[in-house]
Amino acid sequence: MPALRTILIAAALSLPGYGVDPCSNAAVTGPYGLHLSGTSSTISGRPTPFASLSRLAFGGEGHVSGYSSVNFNGLLLGNPVTGTYDVKPDCTASFSLQDDSGGFQHFAGKLAKVGSAIDLRQTDPGTGGHGTMARTSDACSAADLRPSYTFALSGTATPLAAPDVPGNISAKGVLRVDGAASFTLIQTIDGHDVTTGGTWSVESDCTVHFDLALPVKNAKQHVPMKLRGILVNQGLQIFAIQTDPATVVLARLTAN
Repeated sequence: MPALRTILIAAALSLPGYGVDPCSNAAVTGPYGLHLSGTSSTISGRPTPFASLSRLAFGGEGHVSGYSSVNFNGLLLGNPVTGTYDVKPDCTASFSLQDDSGGFQHFAGKLAKVGSAIDLRQTDPGTGGHGTMARTSDACSAADLRPSYTFALSGTATPLAAPDVPGNISAKGVLRVDGAASFTLIQTIDGHDVTTGGTWSVESDCTVHFDLALPVKNAKQHVPMKLRGILVNQGLQIFAIQTDPATVVLARLTAN
């Protein structure tokens, strides 16, 4: 009987899902990248576009801290943030963040499974932000950038934009890392491949910077653009926003 009992226990431990921690605060631990966009009327009184990128460290016991960069109607704002979070047994999650000005933001979402990415929405009145939070690494280097990514970006010009900047900006293509600090951007515009170049860098906190000139208007015009992103899912994805004034752009890159 002891031998049979040992066999049964071993079999149970091998079953899928057995021993996996249920959804709880401990299931969301460590650093995450948060990518959010939408409109907000909390500052201007009317719906105004924004895009934000945050790096948040979850302590496993309900406390979170980090920093957030927000492009609000073409103005870049950055603040350290602290807050609390709560993950229920049914995998619903909520958390609140307070910046150093004293303002709060509240979010809600649900884990698809323990330790997975979380689709979130901002729940404060007057806001319409939606986004995704995914795990990033404790530290990164240039070696974490994958050789090639498909990318998609979209956004809108603000009143700060120059007259010749398109009102709506969108692009899809492939970004290929060429070397220690450069990349090639390939887009198909009007049936033709258009190739441009740019530079990149990676910081130890997994922040990545791209400096490029985006072809628009039948590739006859280029819009200079600086993107700030964060490597998530072990470098398989990059969440990014534009940091220049005048436009609000959200970008996502996925490794090929």
